[in-house]
Amino acid sequence: MSPTTPTIPSTPRPELVTSDPRPVAARVAITAILAYQALSVAAVVANPQWNPLTRQLSEYARGHQGWLQVAAFLASALSYAALFVALRPHVHGAAGRAGLGILLYCVLATIGVGVFVTDPMTTPPGAVSIRGTLHVVFGLSALVLVPVAALLLTRSLARTHPTRSPSRRALYRIAFLPLAGFALIWVPEVAGLIRTGGWPDRVLFLTYTAWVIAVAVRTTRRPGRSPHRAPHPPADGG
Repeated sequence: MSPTTPTIPSTPRPELVTSDPRPVAARVAITAILAYQALSVAAVVANPQWNPLTRQLSEYARGHQGWLQVAAFLASALSYAALFVALRPHVHGAAGRAGLGILLYCVLATIGVGVFVTDPMTTPPGAVSIRGTLHVVFGLSALVLVPVAALLLTRSLARTHPTRSPSRRALYRIAFLPLAGFALIWVPEVAGLIRTGGWPDRVLFLTYTAWVIAVAVRTTRRPGRSPHRAPHPPADGG
């Protein structure tokens, strides 16, 4: 009889656990919204003939190197989309789901702002093109709805943090940041109390930028993140 070959027990391999996409999406959101600001500044530098304190942001898409402002709008849309991905698994309830839906619309609307370049500001109302009309519709709706999405999403995210924790209180305050910018900047602008376009819009979008960064950073800090690998099984006799 031939000798029996002893069976050597195999060492169990560590089980791979699906990595959490949320931190990556949050970093993309931060990077893209900062790229939006950088590209907007580059568009201003490329058009020294205009005063950025009085010139509307959308007009830079029609100026020298207009692709810079178009790319800025698309970067903003990418930031909102990445934030949607980062928040989606952790936002619950009717208000949170409504906030996600509104944010998703803002992604599409902001893409529309970049794709449909505005008409010249001197265009008579009766001569506005379809492209210019779409630019206004998408831009105005996104401008109004981002604060609504921010309020619903951030408050929903805050409720996933422990009661009375500093992170929960911080998120409740951050939730009102875009809405405060909208009320203090855009409403007086529409009412004719301050100049239309130029610096008020830039200040308003800075509040939107600050909200994206603040929420994305706190999203990556939420407890309970999954490790990349499961723990090794205990050794025999251990």
